[in-house]
Amino acid sequence: MLYYNILPLQVLTALLKQLYPIVIKYPHFTVQHSGAYRPNHEFETMKKLLLTTLLAILAMPVAAEPGGAERQQAFKKILQQFEPMGVVVRGRAPYNKADFIQHADALKLAATQPFTLFAPHSIDAKSRAKPEIWSQPAKFQTAKENFLKAVDDLDAAAHNADLATIRKQYDLVSQSCKTCHDSFRGPKV
Repeated sequence: MLYYNILPLQVLTALLKQLYPIVIKYPHFTVQHSGAYRPNHEFETMKKLLLTTLLAILAMPVAAEPGGAERQQAFKKILQQFEPMGVVVRGRAPYNKADFIQHADALKLAATQPFTLFAPHSIDAKSRAKPEIWSQPAKFQTAKENFLKAVDDLDAAAHNADLATIRKQYDLVSQSCKTCHDSFRGPKV
């Protein structure tokens, strides 16, 4: 969803306040020596320039708030770290502690990013975010905190624990994702 920037409108208003006395006092027609009136081309040029500037400013939509596409990209970064760990946890790939730690550390860094992108009124065509995110902020905050704690615990387990403990922590992260998605993410469109 695009929002229109208010700043250009404020600039335009100030510009019009400055130009209004000039436009009103400036003669629309000039008198020739013969006494006939002819249009003042400088005035017409100024009107066209002013109108063009006004239209350009009004046509400048800006993405004032991040929307669904930005959030989806941030969540994909999380998934890019979480999925390789899942392959290891499920026994489909060998466990390499250094690689697992690298993914866990990257997951911890990426985990907070999507939550900065849930600005009010940022549901757009790509967004699966439900309005409950904003109508139930305490519940959403709790889900976010549970997810971030689970990610921190998984990262700590990756550094210090055996694979059995890592599996349990991985499952807790997965469950926190599911809990949040069940409450705050809508179906695919």
